[in-house]
Amino acid sequence: MAVFHDTAGTDTINGTDAADQAYYNGGNDLVSLGGGDDTYIVETISGNADHVTVNAGEGTDTLQVSASTPWHISSITIDLAAGTATLGATTLALTGFEHVTLDYPFGNPDALGSASISGNDVANLIKAENLDFAVNTVLNGRDGDDTIVGGTGHDLIDGGNGNDSVYGEWR
Repeated sequence: MAVFHDTAGTDTINGTDAADQAYYNGGNDLVSLGGGDDTYIVETISGNADHVTVNAGEGTDTLQVSASTPWHISSITIDLAAGTATLGATTLALTGFEHVTLDYPFGNPDALGSASISGNDVANLIKAENLDFAVNTVLNGRDGDDTIVGGTGHDLIDGGNGNDSVYGEWR
């Protein structure tokens, strides 16, 4: 497995045919993960209007949004069918992803106001974990046999078409 870390500047990352991990650290990047079951990890955002293009390639690939520090943004929107993710002022153009994990473990005043994750027409795994109770979260599987895991907040979960499994947490 190869692990790639970009810089705060403009980077080009070319993955391997193995299961790669690539970390976003800011900047306007072009990422091609290649074959294998890859993970693209967003732990920090720059606060700038960065634009990142990520082609996950072959395999079963995951977009992991895991804040390591509070981001001070009001919303996160991820739409695999449209191929877009908006994290505050940062936008990502996405192709080839099947799974999304959102993990934002910060309470108010740093908590998000809303989060929306929508899948595509394949079997998606969509997870929203550690979101503050006040975060309004919409999780939509769309087509495919999806697994959707909500968090402890105010979640609206729609499996869409297909034979879906839906899980939630109660606090």
